[in-house]
Amino acid sequence: MVVPRPTPPSRASTSLLRTSPRRAHSSHATRGIRSQPVVVRFAPSPTGELHLGGLRTALYNYLLAKQTGGKFILRIEDTDQTRIVPGAAERLMEMLRWAGIEWDEGPDVGGPKRPYIQSKRLQIYQSFADKLLRDGLAYRCCCTPERLESLRAYQMATKSPIVGYDRHCRFLSKKKATDAKWSTDPFTIRMKIQPGTTVVDDVVLGKLKFSNANLDDSVIMKSDGFPTYHLANVVDDYLMGVTHVIRGNEWVPSTPKHVILYHLIGAVPPTFAHLPLLVNKDGTKLSKRDGATNIELLKNNYFPEAVRTFAATLGWSGNSNMDPLTMEDLIEKFSLDQISKSPAIVSYEQLDSLNKRYLRASLQSTDDPSPSKGSDIIPNQLTERENIIKQAFLQQPNLGITDWGSGRLDDANYFKLSLGLVQPKSRSTKEVCGLLVPFFVDPDPSTCRQLLQTAEQLPKIVQVLETIDDWSRPTILQTLKDFSHSSTDRYVPLKDVRSCVTGSKVGAELGGTLELLGKEAVIRRIQAAIQAHA
Repeated sequence: MVVPRPTPPSRASTSLLRTSPRRAHSSHATRGIRSQPVVVRFAPSPTGELHLGGLRTALYNYLLAKQTGGKFILRIEDTDQTRIVPGAAERLMEMLRWAGIEWDEGPDVGGPKRPYIQSKRLQIYQSFADKLLRDGLAYRCCCTPERLESLRAYQMATKSPIVGYDRHCRFLSKKKATDAKWSTDPFTIRMKIQPGTTVVDDVVLGKLKFSNANLDDSVIMKSDGFPTYHLANVVDDYLMGVTHVIRGNEWVPSTPKHVILYHLIGAVPPTFAHLPLLVNKDGTKLSKRDGATNIELLKNNYFPEAVRTFAATLGWSGNSNMDPLTMEDLIEKFSLDQISKSPAIVSYEQLDSLNKRYLRASLQSTDDPSPSKGSDIIPNQLTERENIIKQAFLQQPNLGITDWGSGRLDDANYFKLSLGLVQPKSRSTKEVCGLLVPFFVDPDPSTCRQLLQTAEQLPKIVQVLETIDDWSRPTILQTLKDFSHSSTDRYVPLKDVRSCVTGSKVGAELGGTLELLGKEAVIRRIQAAIQAHA
């Protein structure tokens, strides 16, 4: 591995502890970003699944890169080896691609700045840390975990205004720092924070000022030879030419340390944009422990376009009407100027509504729910989206498809028509799959028996249905209406007809359902329910 030589850091003190964003990328002129190709990155840790906040961060970076003709880099930050989850990096990449996000450089596609996995770049980080040591901008720390824990406990007990490292090893004599014991003891490397003020011009939050007196000398290299997030993040962004760092609001407290590190290694900090927190309706912070934010779980119920557009609107005001947008629409409309400072409320009702609109646009549905209206014009071939739904349908547990259902499942036109019937009632893929079941599986007669209000009229209804020659939705509904008017008790239990035919009290429009199932299947199911009720 060829290790790049660190740029010699400047010796200037307080004046260096301010950000000096590249003029073209200054947050005071964010409208000019569109004309400047940017280099951005998404740098997740492989410690778990991709969640909604991470997807939003990746998406915003991707949109800005595509909008400006720049580069989007994927980098895996695995320096905390104790928390790595096997296979997490691969699942992260899979979920990003499911959402339509591709990267120009990354672990699996390569690039001029490879490798893009931090655990494979240890020599690079060590070279920067050694240079900082030689230049007196960092120092070795031999404090044991026990001492550090005792120090923290004391600071908490005495309500110290600053809870952090007391710089004990920073002020050791030069002789002490070079003795034999010191050189053999395990040690970390800490950065030296100088007095002054660090100023960050954030695109979203505006000008932020941090007193360096409140910053401790953070560890940049651990005793195991791995860098901390602070050093690895800054070094990689510098070497990879990152111009804009777009990340979550939780990284704001670390930003002054990162800015200081940029200057210590002789680099100009990038432009920062910190995104608002994601919160629940009650204002509490959205937790990754909430499974509803897991993208892999959302994948099972929602279209990628819906999840992607929903994620984009979490803090971005450019689509306040929650219109269904394509990726091209998002690239055109997105702007960092429209990112809010306020926390973004995550409403899954909005996601349901958005997904339903994508569902309606992608599946066949007509104002007249009669299947016969579209049977001659639908090609006998499933679209990619319809095939995805079909596979999700088949993966449902205990489906129990019989030979009758298998034959229907092989008929692409039948599957399309059933999708057209259930679509108006569905908000998610899961709901679509649930409503499709009675079109391929006979309901359990014992379940139907429990749902029936009465079975008295059912034998007569069977007789009436048997007389129908034109088995179409209008004829079926008119026949049932005429029977209702001629009935002595004027009661035709249509809900009971649905319960017998579908095994549920809810479902697709009844007339269209009866037509598509066919006369033989409808009568067979009602008769089975009658026998179970006897």
